[in-house]
Amino acid sequence: MAAAWRLSSDMKLAVVIPVHGDHAPLARLLHQIDEMTGVDEVVISASDAWKGKIPQLKKIHPCIVSGPQGRGAQLNRGRQSTSADLLWFLHADAVPPIDGPDTIRCAATSGVLGGFFRFRFEGIESRAASRLAQLINWRAARAIAYGDQGLWFDADAFDRAGGFDAVPLFEEVKLVRSVKSSGRFVPHNETIGVDPRRWQRTGWIKRTLVNRALAIGHACGVSPHTLARWYARL
Repeated sequence: MAAAWRLSSDMKLAVVIPVHGDHAPLARLLHQIDEMTGVDEVVISASDAWKGKIPQLKKIHPCIVSGPQGRGAQLNRGRQSTSADLLWFLHADAVPPIDGPDTIRCAATSGVLGGFFRFRFEGIESRAASRLAQLINWRAARAIAYGDQGLWFDADAFDRAGGFDAVPLFEEVKLVRSVKSSGRFVPHNETIGVDPRRWQRTGWIKRTLVNRALAIGHACGVSPHTLARWYARL
């Protein structure tokens, strides 16, 4: 378990971002990280084709690693490139809370092994989007929080759990379950913005039903590679 007696100032926090083609959202995220306090390191794990196209941070120059495309593998490569005590995994199109580093450190000093933030759709103010976000947060608090909710982990707990699965979908499920079984894995009240473009493109109801069908398929043992092929057709 994480050492609860550690001072927050002793705990180094690294942000790890997997990247494959999200240039404009990534530039926005890097600007937001520039405005944060408490981020000690940024690791960008790019697919091979994107290594030379990463915009730079003003205050913190990121470590950039590259390799074959695949979010689980990219996330693990990012973790292997940092010795930080705390790992905050953000998707390139995320809009994280500005005080996220303080929230994470506060939880970690009390012995929490990991956590996630409340889901909200970025730039959308409709009753349907708000209701759907509420349902997603209800599900995450009772079952599995996914990567778009800004998962973070104590680095030792992450390593003991074996990291992310090197699969194209649901790479975080086994990791989250393992950490939850060994200690406290908590939701935070702060929200993280999620890009609604996939819901808008597919349709709110259809996208929600497809996501649930994929999750049920995964729970029933369907290969993540098969599920990814279905997902790519949308």
